[in-house]
Amino acid sequence: PNRAHDCFSHLGVAKENSVICDLSLKTQPQQKLAIEKREAGDFLKLDVQEPILCRRYIAGIMLDIKVGPSPSWMQERLMATNQRPINNIVDCANYAMLELGQPLHIFDMDKLNPVKIVVRRAKEGEQIVTLDNKEYKLDKSMLVIADSGPPAGGPIAIAGIKGGKKKEIDAKTKKIIIESANFEPANIRKTSQKLGLRTGASVGFENEIPSALAMDAMERVMALIQETAGGKIVSGKIDFYPKKFKSG
Repeated sequence: PNRAHDCFSHLGVAKENSVICDLSLKTQPQQKLAIEKREAGDFLKLDVQEPILCRRYIAGIMLDIKVGPSPSWMQERLMATNQRPINNIVDCANYAMLELGQPLHIFDMDKLNPVKIVVRRAKEGEQIVTLDNKEYKLDKSMLVIADSGPPAGGPIAIAGIKGGKKKEIDAKTKKIIIESANFEPANIRKTSQKLGLRTGASVGFENEIPSALAMDAMERVMALIQETAGGKIVSGKIDFYPKKFKSG
């Protein structure tokens, strides 16, 4: 259990093996990306109301993407790890999570009006329909990702566990918000147990993923999406990170 946060990914296992076997670790070079030199803050506002439960929240923006099937090599690798291919955007997020160990979530930006994300506790009795069309009743101990209206903002994801149906990626999606965050482990575990909802993301966060990993995963998933869905990456990202992680 004390190595779980290192070994819940292919890269983590490779790092462990490289140390044990005294081998050099080979990583893929970053490819050249099409960049839109703007700030994510030009498109999106972020309000993190629970900094103890949300230790870091990075929001990245991509424009002019084209949703479709992911390439066969990606689908084959996902199916080999019991992941059902959905589309190139969702598949890239799942692929990056399996590769690096950082859960990610992606929202359709055009479905948020105004374009604002709020990280807050759920209201008592608040409900959400998740991506698999299941409805969950929430309580104020749980952390959610919410929009801000109109008329009143509701949950669009159960933080660190499962995305909601309202802002999901579909065939018409052109602009996306990518979430790469870090959540407090005990709260994720308790919420998962209360709801009876256990996911790859919740298992990862329960085991305290390093917050420093969030930016690596953001850059990796953006590169994968551009490779499989085209589009442009907005260069500046929103990075709420009040208490920096120190290694060593």
